[in-house]
Amino acid sequence: MRSDSPAPDDFESLPPRAGVARPRPTSTWFQELGTRRRLPLDGGHRPRARRSPPGRTAGGVRRKDYALNYYPGQVLVHSHHGPATVSKIIDRKVGKGRQRYLKLDVHDADLSVGVPLDRAEELGVRALLDADGLREVFDLLLAPTGEKDGVWSRRVKNNADRLRSGDVRVIAGLIRDLTRWNQEKRLSFGETTMLRDALTPFVAELALVLGVDTDKATAIVDAAVLEGTRPSMPRAELAAAS
Repeated sequence: MRSDSPAPDDFESLPPRAGVARPRPTSTWFQELGTRRRLPLDGGHRPRARRSPPGRTAGGVRRKDYALNYYPGQVLVHSHHGPATVSKIIDRKVGKGRQRYLKLDVHDADLSVGVPLDRAEELGVRALLDADGLREVFDLLLAPTGEKDGVWSRRVKNNADRLRSGDVRVIAGLIRDLTRWNQEKRLSFGETTMLRDALTPFVAELALVLGVDTDKATAIVDAAVLEGTRPSMPRAELAAAS
């Protein structure tokens, strides 16, 4: 015999019958990107489903707003720390709302960095260099040395601004200039530290893209800057970088 009772899935979508109290849930649990949270409910209704960013896939985020599609295990480049792997995408409570963050585990360092997902590109998180990017970087390493400001304090400030830019092309020019100036006359302690800070993430990315160790990558950079030698990059390596 057919029952007039609503199916369980439809119960809460129907108005309550007169004189019949609707069961009132107090909380619910749900799982999102590996983070379990308890949400209070108001008025006895099921909570409105949280809308996912368009095109999001399991464990990752894909939005038309982002040039990159982020997912755990992805290798990216942080503008100041170099290559890093996305360990997870998490939600954090920020004020009265919530904010998605990328958790990046920096390579060769005991360091994790949290970056707001919707500002990741603005803050300098990007993909690894592709073949065109590699060619452009080596063009800059082989280019003539930039003009050297004779006033030390002004020169240091200008170079610090170049380093803080986080732009791999600007940093390639900085590495070229500091390396050649050091050959002409030993750099000050501050400039030597600046060169090291510029080289470390740059060489780490280059090693990862070309599939060599950091010592080999450093030798490739030195040969380009000091000897004018453009590295021979087999097509397979260029394809891997594309």
